[in-house]
Amino acid sequence: RRHQQHHINVYATVALAEAAAQQGLPLLFGKAPQDGRNFFMDSVATLKKGEAVYAFEDEYRSMMSTAVAAQWWLLALAYPLDEAVPWSDKERLLHLSSMEGQSRYAFMVAVARQLGPDPNLVQKGQQRDAPNSHTRPADVRLNNRLARKLFNYTPPALAEQLSTVFN
Repeated sequence: RRHQQHHINVYATVALAEAAAQQGLPLLFGKAPQDGRNFFMDSVATLKKGEAVYAFEDEYRSMMSTAVAAQWWLLALAYPLDEAVPWSDKERLLHLSSMEGQSRYAFMVAVARQLGPDPNLVQKGQQRDAPNSHTRPADVRLNNRLARKLFNYTPPALAEQLSTVFN
């Protein structure tokens, strides 16, 4: 029943998951359906209550709003890559992400500034100090050089994407 109500969300989720398996996916942020939850929206709710949010300062990611990601992924999925690209070993992955990469901490400070709560509510944390934390590389920013070359990939700045999510 839930899938019938949100069939577009289900389709987009499956399409993005399939694309991500073959390409590369940034750290996505955006609003979830009313009955859905995600780390981003949980953190936003915590900030709105005036409570502290902890974010890693030693983990660097490429971020992108789900709305912008969906627009660009649909374009990329429709692009005839096999015919148009002289693939080299260094450019086998098509990464779509923001042009800026940053730590989760810097990102959450930007979120707090956009929302209005005191940015000091965002507390610095270290990945190694997190209980039950999965060992992840410290820097997994995506290289979107191929996307820029193929179809003039120019997503909005993160500040603009955040503004769109909250307005």
